[in-house]
Amino acid sequence: MSADSQYPLRYYFGDLELYVHDAVIDILDKSRQLSPGSVEKFGILIGTKSAERDAYWVESVTTPAREDHSTRVSFTMQSSYHQEQLNAHFSNSNGKQIYLGTWHTHPEASPTPSCIDRRDWRQCERRNRGRQLFFIIVGTRDLSVFIKHRLSYVPMKVAEKSS
Repeated sequence: MSADSQYPLRYYFGDLELYVHDAVIDILDKSRQLSPGSVEKFGILIGTKSAERDAYWVESVTTPAREDHSTRVSFTMQSSYHQEQLNAHFSNSNGKQIYLGTWHTHPEASPTPSCIDRRDWRQCERRNRGRQLFFIIVGTRDLSVFIKHRLSYVPMKVAEKSS
């Protein structure tokens, strides 16, 4: 993978890099909770890791399925659809596309993780020991990416888009 026009968003924290595919950005943008009655949207991040450096590419995401539940400020991901999609991507890519974390929306402009978010992320980390995970929160204006650093979750910085 390279950083090309299909991956217009790049986030970084030290040497760690995360590139987000334009099709994923489109899905996340369309999921923003812009109206008062909108409910949280959510899913998993699927992508690849560089063999040469600490770089990752989010190439696909899942979105809520019929068996999932959400309100304006909460969600429960319980559909097997998310795991089935991950399994299909993994199989179709000969094991190159993997689980990279989760995403969800917040009805706030510049989203920050709640205590429930951090608790959920810790559970994800326990189920995926030794794997770098990313957690995206899509606000009404900003898209924030968080990673575990030492004992807390910190935001990655967004790189300026090249013109």
